[in-house]
Parts: sequence; structure tokens; C-alpha cells
Amino acid sequence: MQLLICKECKKPESRAVKGKPRSGKKLCRKLNSREDLPFTVAPCGCLGKCKKGPVGLLLPANRRLHGLTVKRVKKLAKRY
Repeated sequence: MQLLICKECKKPESRAVKGKPRSGKKLCRKLNSREDLPFTVAPCGCLGKCKKGPVGLLLPANRRLHGLTVKRVKKLAKRY
């Protein structure tokens, strides 16, 4: 499995996401340092819907994710 995160998403407002808001590029860097995730994390180009960012795409499930934070990705990892 692979999680693609838009590296172009700007840091969202803190009220827009649950957890510490980060830009897509910083979130990707932070998640790459973790070894407890059951999928690889990679940066990608714009996935659209940047106002709900950071935005990600979980493959091969082809599931689009919005408002990503480290906390939200950890919850997602428990499901897979």
C-alpha cells in the first residue's frame, strides 16, 4: 500500500483539521520518519481540493483523504 500526499498543499487553519496542522510537504517528511505505518508515504503533485488540505490518496484502494494530520494517518493505519 502507498499513501500519496500532495506536496503543494499549504498549511491549513488549525480549526480546519484535528491535530497539528502542517503543509503537505512537512507532513510527508514527518510521516516518512515513522516506521510503524503499514504503507509507504510519498509526495506527489496536486490532487485538487487544496482548501481541504493536506490532501492524500491511498493506493491501491484509490481512497481520497482530506485534512490529513499525523494523528489522522495513525488512525488510518490501524484500519489497514
